Amino acid sequence: MQQLHASCGRRGAAAAPLTAAPRRAPPPRRRRCRAASTPRPAAAVGAIDIGVASVVGPRPTQEDAYLVVEADPRLPPGTVLAAVFDGHGGSLSSAWLKKELYPFLVPAALPAAAAALHSPDDDCGGSPEGDDAAAWRAPPGVIEGTLAKGVRSPRGAAAAMAAAFREADAALIDHLKAERGLEEIGASGSTALVALISPAGAVFANLGDCDALLCRAGGEAAMVARRHRVYGLGPDVMEEMERVEAAGGWIAEGRVCSILAVARAFGDPEFKGDGLKTLLRGGAKNGLWTESYAEAHTFTADPVICEPSVTAVTFSQPRDELLILATDGLWDAVPAAEAAAAARASLASGAGAAGAAEAVAELAVRRFARDNVTVIVVDLQKGQPRPAAAAGSGGGWLGGLFGR
Repeated sequence: MQQLHASCGRRGAAAAPLTAAPRRAPPPRRRRCRAASTPRPAAAVGAIDIGVASVVGPRPTQEDAYLVVEADPRLPPGTVLAAVFDGHGGSLSSAWLKKELYPFLVPAALPAAAAALHSPDDDCGGSPEGDDAAAWRAPPGVIEGTLAKGVRSPRGAAAAMAAAFREADAALIDHLKAERGLEEIGASGSTALVALISPAGAVFANLGDCDALLCRAGGEAAMVARRHRVYGLGPDVMEEMERVEAAGGWIAEGRVCSILAVARAFGDPEFKGDGLKTLLRGGAKNGLWTESYAEAHTFTADPVICEPSVTAVTFSQPRDELLILATDGLWDAVPAAEAAAAARASLASGAGAAGAAEAVAELAVRRFARDNVTVIVVDLQKGQPRPAAAAGSGGGWLGGLFGR
């Protein structure tokens, strides 16, 4: 999470509207702090083992949340649901999503996602890779934000997930209005990464800047979700910037309308519908732009939307080893290849998925992560023999310090 002010999270004062966004948001000064971890016991579905670690980091409060659902009769058979949420403007939105999002997914989104695991013909762009490992391999060093070849875009699952996300977003916005009203900017919002996982593959619905990493034998690793940021490099960034500007928004200091660092999120009612009037009035009140600008400006669409990018991968055994789902606090501090290596070493040491999640979170703390960090590690080869871990690798100190 690229922040301008520690108290504002993804929101912060910035330059006047309609200024050009820098290619990279300027990083704030990093500082070390003592971590607070909330590890979760591992869950298992078949040959899948799941562990979670969540670290407060340098922030005064925890705005991340996570959800793991298994052994629920409403889940498609043989699947588990895992999700991470990264709140901004407080934890109100992320806490609500942890509690309330799942029922919105059950009627149609989860069955459609499960169908996509076994029906690659229902895709738009990309295809499963079969046995050609070279075709999947990401460029050397793992290019951040580069999706693995073979990542599919399932149309049916995308439509169902988008509908469920919109329904949940409307309910969340009603909740936020009841809790906080819309008298000033900064109500609350949250990014989200939701994954339906089975031994056969996984479907990801991503909203904002969380991300997922698929790791294969031989040190290969590549991202399998799509982010929605308005700073940095790449076609995804340009696409989001163009969409925001076409809606009447602007990008300043790497932020949507000078305020928000992501272009898609749950909540944030002042960036949607009638709340846009509140955004303009509040921005003028806080000196981000003039009163005359607020009165004259019009939006043609919502600059921040709640439509997830939905991707799918088909696992190939025994090559596919593990998945890492995490909030941006990890990915902004730790290169993907290093996160993968830390998880692999921990699993090889026998620490299990929970220990691997703690090891990755520990690495983020050592790298001066400047945000909350929440990590879900999915071991796709539970119970299978692994290469011996290097001396000193594995478990990490978070479990020993705070208990598991």
